[in-house]
Amino acid sequence: MDNQNSDLGNQSIVVTLVPTLDFSTPVQVTVITSDNGSAFGVLPVPSNLSVGPSDLLAEYAGISGATGLVGTNASSTFVVLAATQLDITEAPSVLTAGETMNVNGSLVDDLGFVLMNGGVASTAVVHLLIDGVPVASMETSASDGSFMFVYTLPQGTTAGQHLVGVEFRGGRDWVDPIGVGEANNPEYYLPSSDTADFNVSVPTKILFLTPSGEADRETTMTLQGRLLDIVDNPLPNMTVEVWLDGQWLTNTTTDANGTFTAVHPVPADATLGPVSVQVRFTGTLTYLPSQSSGLWEIFSPILVTVDITSPVAVNQTVIVSGTVVDNQLMGIAGHEVLLTVDGISVATLLTDNDGDYTYAWLVPDLFEIGNQTILAEVPAQGYYRAGQGNTTFFMSHRSFVTLDLDNGLDATRGDLWELSGRLYDFDTVDRDGLVGQTLSISLDGAILTTAVTGLDGAWSATIPVTMEAKQLCY
Repeated sequence: MDNQNSDLGNQSIVVTLVPTLDFSTPVQVTVITSDNGSAFGVLPVPSNLSVGPSDLLAEYAGISGATGLVGTNASSTFVVLAATQLDITEAPSVLTAGETMNVNGSLVDDLGFVLMNGGVASTAVVHLLIDGVPVASMETSASDGSFMFVYTLPQGTTAGQHLVGVEFRGGRDWVDPIGVGEANNPEYYLPSSDTADFNVSVPTKILFLTPSGEADRETTMTLQGRLLDIVDNPLPNMTVEVWLDGQWLTNTTTDANGTFTAVHPVPADATLGPVSVQVRFTGTLTYLPSQSSGLWEIFSPILVTVDITSPVAVNQTVIVSGTVVDNQLMGIAGHEVLLTVDGISVATLLTDNDGDYTYAWLVPDLFEIGNQTILAEVPAQGYYRAGQGNTTFFMSHRSFVTLDLDNGLDATRGDLWELSGRLYDFDTVDRDGLVGQTLSISLDGAILTTAVTGLDGAWSATIPVTMEAKQLCY
């Protein structure tokens, strides 16, 4: 407008980007005012224009002549911002929780140059993010914009895919959002970021709850444990292998608490003694393998038998015999057997190669008359369990009989022998007679007659003296 504030239409205004005046071809545009004196135009900003404050110069040449218009100019300042390029050039694709990761990269402007501050190459602050969470920061190199993060991944990092990112937050005072960028950042640079995927494999461990124990043949071994990650989080629905003495036994699956249980029937012919037990987790894409070992012991139950003739009497020698066998009825050699009757030790024996034992027992005068039990006890020995067997026998009294020849020792063939005597209990103090017992009387081995004892065990009989008689027995 002129000095009368009148709008000047159809006038040419040259707008120049001041920093380009030294260029061989300055950046400028000529705009024509409209009837209201306003003008609009587009002025390209060179890609290599320095960031920061810059000026625009608008010049009007005026109209020459006596009634012309004197030219004028005006200037305006604006801020030039630059985009940045933040790149991750090196990052791990697979990592184990607790390991150290290296993340390298560079930060440059949109022309590939390092960031500038007042015409001098400058550092800038770059943030490292794991799954969107800032975990570290550092300054880039002023010479080439490079950065190198060294970060230890927490042991509690979950297994699976994760995201590593780097972030440049831009200038603090001239870049939206205002105040977000660090004070150490050069001004007039826009934010930028970059990300990369990586997978985390988590170490595991097996808490073997039953690493040792005892089991008998034809029973079961119950093996229990828990599968956990390195920070004790349970791992459900995972397969755990069970190995016995280096041989695969079975697989089992962990529950929601990471707990597993395997029940192993011990074969009837299992080798006795220690057996190594190992539980193995072979790992997955995200969980690393682990294992734990233990030592169990296998035992055999035993069966003990004992036999004795019955009845028996004091001072009689009787044969006590029996066997000691394992669960498969195989004899156990060299096993100690303790024989007792009514708590009184009879003998300590060793089994032979077939697991048999035999003992000739001279019965002492220590036991009451009547039913008695002989006990064969076998203590636990080696990897054989303890066992015992028993049987009953009858402890009887000894009897004694007397013979009197009433008509003398000599007899004439064809005559009669008058015999008498007494049958009594030898093991009573008063030698009590045995009433109502039948005696057989023989001559030269042939039974001639019988006699039944009467009061106090007395008996009598009459037999003929034959021509062949030699010896009388009763």
